[in-house]
Amino acid sequence: MNEVEQLRARLGERFPCAALKMDPAETASGSWWLDVEMQGHLVVVEWKPGAGFGISTPLAGDYGVGPDEIYPDGDAVFGRLKRLLLTVTAVPHGDKEARR
Repeated sequence: MNEVEQLRARLGERFPCAALKMDPAETASGSWWLDVEMQGHLVVVEWKPGAGFGISTPLAGDYGVGPDEIYPDGDAVFGRLKRLLLTVTAVPHGDKEARR
C-alpha cells in the first residue's frame, strides 16, 4: 500500500461519512488523485511518489491550476485535511484569496 492509499484508509476510519474517490496514476511515477467530499466540502489531494502531497479546495473553474498547499508526508497532510474537514468557514463564492 502506497502513501496515498494509506491516507485514504486513515481518512475513511476518521471520517466514515466522507466520500473518498481514488484515481490511480497511469504510470509508476505519475500522480495519484484522491477526492475527499464531506457535507458539501471538497478537498482534492494529489500525491506523486517522491514529491509529497498537494491539496486544493477547488472552486468552479479551479481545476488544472495546481495545489493550494504542499505537504511532505502523510502525517502532515492528514492533520491539515482533518482541520479542513472539521472547519466550516464562510467565504464568498469565488474569493480564492480570502479562502487561503
